[in-house]
Amino acid sequence: MKKKMVVSLFFCGITFLLGFSAYADTMALPTPYTVILDNGDKIFYMTPRGEEDEKHLKSGLYYNTEPPVNIYYINDNERFNINYSWGYFYNGNIFFSRDGSHFAYIGSAHTTGWRDLKGTAIAFYENGHLIKSYTVRELVRERSKVTFSVSSAWWEEWKEREHNQQDNTLTVTTKDGRVITFDITTGEIIHAAGGVSRILLTAIVISLIVLAAFVKRHMKKGY
Repeated sequence: MKKKMVVSLFFCGITFLLGFSAYADTMALPTPYTVILDNGDKIFYMTPRGEEDEKHLKSGLYYNTEPPVNIYYINDNERFNINYSWGYFYNGNIFFSRDGSHFAYIGSAHTTGWRDLKGTAIAFYENGHLIKSYTVRELVRERSKVTFSVSSAWWEEWKEREHNQQDNTLTVTTKDGRVITFDITTGEIIHAAGGVSRILLTAIVISLIVLAAFVKRHMKKGY
């Protein structure tokens, strides 16, 4: 009886450390929106491909004049697929610098590499051009904490996001508890803390294996 309980606890521990959860996708259809920036002097248009018209201008930043004057367009060749299936950035996931010339976009690694966590988690743009990006594997140390839908990897705690537009910073908290602050204008990591390293995680797994072997050996001796 004790032997069965030890084995069960051991496998529960391994499952907890290495397992993952899967959920269904609930992605909303894209709709046009605008964001007022730089004290009202600029306006950002996000328009799904094929829906551009006189009211819904091509995606990019404009001077907020009549008519609006374009500053930059989002480069069509760099609209890679991080919740961007329709050439579209969702409003709640885009974070601008103070003057609007830079922005960060947080995705759910909704790419061909989502299951092995090689999909893009966060990307940074300057004047509509991609300048830096990170995969989930680069940001999350304890990968068993990542949850999955049928086509996405959910790697961060969206309620913990902190956007300081005046300082041009964006702070995210990963599923394994890392708190990472980025410079929106460069994409560089300013500060990162917390989380469990892969070395520590490996040490825990090895410790569980050794403990299970030790208990099993002593149970055979009748202790």
